[in-house]
Amino acid sequence: MKQREKEFKLVIPLDATGIQDFDPKQPLKVMVMSREGIRQVQTVTLSAKGVGEAEFAFDEHPGDVQVLVGPASASGDELEGMQTLRMEIPARHWRDEPVLKARPLLISPYFWHWWLHWCRTFTIRGRVVCPDGNPVPGAKVCARDVDRFFIWTSTQEIGCATTDANGAFEISFRWCCGWWPWWWWRHRFWEIDPVLWAKIQEWLHEIGEVEHVHIPGPRPDPAWLEKLLELHADVKPGPRPPVERLQPGPMAPMAMMTAETAPAPQKAMLDPARLEQLRPELAKRLPHLAEISDMKLYPWYPWLPWWDCNPDVIFKVTQIQGGEEVVLVDETPADTRWNIGVDTNVILVASDEAWCIKPEPSCAEGNCLSFSTVCGDPVSAIGGNFGAAASPRGYLHPGRIDKHGDRPYADVITIHGTASCLTDVDFYKFQWSDDGGSTWNDMPPDAIGAVVRGYIDFKNQEYPKIVFPAQHIDGQDVLETIAHYEATHVIPNGGVWGYDGIWAYNRDRLFVWKTLKHHPHDSPPPTPLFPDGEYLLRMVGYNLAGTQLVDERVLTICEEQAPAHLVLRLDNRLVTTGPNDAYGNRCGSGAIHTCTDEPSTAILATRILHANGTITPIDACKIVEVGQDDQFQVDFMAYDPDGHLAYFTLDLTYGDNSVVRLMEDANLTAPGVSLVPLSGGPAPAAAQVGPTYHKALGQGAVSPIWRGGVMRLTMPAHRAFHDTCSYQLELRAYKRTIVNCNHSFWPHSNLSERSFVVKTV
Repeated sequence: MKQREKEFKLVIPLDATGIQDFDPKQPLKVMVMSREGIRQVQTVTLSAKGVGEAEFAFDEHPGDVQVLVGPASASGDELEGMQTLRMEIPARHWRDEPVLKARPLLISPYFWHWWLHWCRTFTIRGRVVCPDGNPVPGAKVCARDVDRFFIWTSTQEIGCATTDANGAFEISFRWCCGWWPWWWWRHRFWEIDPVLWAKIQEWLHEIGEVEHVHIPGPRPDPAWLEKLLELHADVKPGPRPPVERLQPGPMAPMAMMTAETAPAPQKAMLDPARLEQLRPELAKRLPHLAEISDMKLYPWYPWLPWWDCNPDVIFKVTQIQGGEEVVLVDETPADTRWNIGVDTNVILVASDEAWCIKPEPSCAEGNCLSFSTVCGDPVSAIGGNFGAAASPRGYLHPGRIDKHGDRPYADVITIHGTASCLTDVDFYKFQWSDDGGSTWNDMPPDAIGAVVRGYIDFKNQEYPKIVFPAQHIDGQDVLETIAHYEATHVIPNGGVWGYDGIWAYNRDRLFVWKTLKHHPHDSPPPTPLFPDGEYLLRMVGYNLAGTQLVDERVLTICEEQAPAHLVLRLDNRLVTTGPNDAYGNRCGSGAIHTCTDEPSTAILATRILHANGTITPIDACKIVEVGQDDQFQVDFMAYDPDGHLAYFTLDLTYGDNSVVRLMEDANLTAPGVSLVPLSGGPAPAAAQVGPTYHKALGQGAVSPIWRGGVMRLTMPAHRAFHDTCSYQLELRAYKRTIVNCNHSFWPHSNLSERSFVVKTV
């Protein structure tokens, strides 16, 4: 049966004869859209003279329709949302005729030339690298466009790509400008910029109006801006950011926002006209904030983001590591690259958590290695090792004159080296010596931690972590080499090691040395597996023949005959459960003091030396009166019997977040202030009072030893007590030890406190 023809036809004549440099090779897209949103689209190529027609058929009377015209590359959504040519055809124009030929739609040079670049393809190329410059493979890089409106910020993802083995990526995306404000607005998500909001809060506090302005919502709010205009703020004289006038350019939105063509704004949309009316008065009323105005923000500059033809870009980089997503780069609007070009190149530096591909070491032999790092520290920076100072042996930064110098190690210690050089070794073990290598001992099983490595499977887009635990083979506790693992394991779906599978996480980790024995739930506390002191480590390699380990040999430094040795200094500490430490101080459960003497802290006595010669002891929770000419005196202990003290602090905290740091130079060097050794205490008098390792070395301490001890601080009371208030005296001491590869000074620290009330008279 012959299908019946459509009953209604609409013909749209197109006329581009007014364009002098007309090129018929540029086709057009014509879209007819009903009030219900039903679309019909046609692509039209104009004749050499610049004329053509688009014809649409309808089963039923279409009613009111809207005609939109743009370049052929535009999508239907882009035609609807952008300020392009539009024509309304009311239903009454049909006049009961089945065919309606509309008046010709004239195409002006403005639109014709704008269509050539209203949507462009942008390409961002770049690399993701680790801080040391090595590439980050298999990372997802997402670019986001940034828009800012006063204290509000909006970001929108515009494209993502995955880095290759060289850390390189390429993101191509289509970017358009010239949107209708209501269309642009509906696709944005907003949030408050905490930095800019904090600056506005500071200003509100200054003018005493903070209680009259509620916290703004996450979307730009004209009502909130109008509230700012109602404040009774005294505008301070002085230079203020200029208010830039709105200067319509060749693609000015006003040229298209006519009563005939502009769609009505949707509900809850920002009204651009109203914002422009508010802008001059807001810029006048708000304070001169250079950090804000330098960003070219509203209200100092016009806000027309729907006409932003070049995106403003920030990046977020993530990497899957053993099934978990880890954020490596997370840029904020403060990092924005403004108005990027169609071809942009970037280098993104990942955090230390990234899986990187380090260059393969040079090692022609298959039975050799060299140690590279300990807890991330170069072996050449640890005394007594290759490339480092000869002494003090086993300490990080030997002889360095500050608190970061002469640092021993404790707890779990990770050791890295040229693991990929062990191509002819199947298994290996670590041995230790505490007598300079005269005798060697195998590591006890509790001291051998599992080595976890990870590789990127480019073929299957997976990022597995592989655990290399200690294996008991032929009476030995040994670890498997990478080479043996690759020889006995395949990558799924025919992947090839070194091409599809690349080790990127802990490839060079050789050993995890557990120098403390941790008990379940830390009850009892950890106990040392090795006494404190200097240790020499080495590796012994094996090959596997069936179930037997054969060809035992001590591994040597590559291209040399010398055994590969590593010198380290251990300083673990013993922690008890209390309720008192070795000096009788309360510790453990219910106390802030740690039950250890590494280091020891104690506030032994506090007193007021009155100007009339009398003395008032200050016991805990006591109330004392202090005169202007009185002195404050503290007897205390900050002591490490191992001699690895880094520094100590003595602070008075009081009131609302206020503190007096008694050990600051400004206090210690002030008239009437003294810090001296004190005999007769629970520990030796301090041979050097510090309060830092650096200063102790200048006072006669000999690297790497500074123990601290018992001391007395005396100072004018008015320097310590500023107001009548309750005070808390806090004594903290820190060791230089690197604990569990944590380079902060907190793990081996201790704290003692005493609180009391001072009435200044």
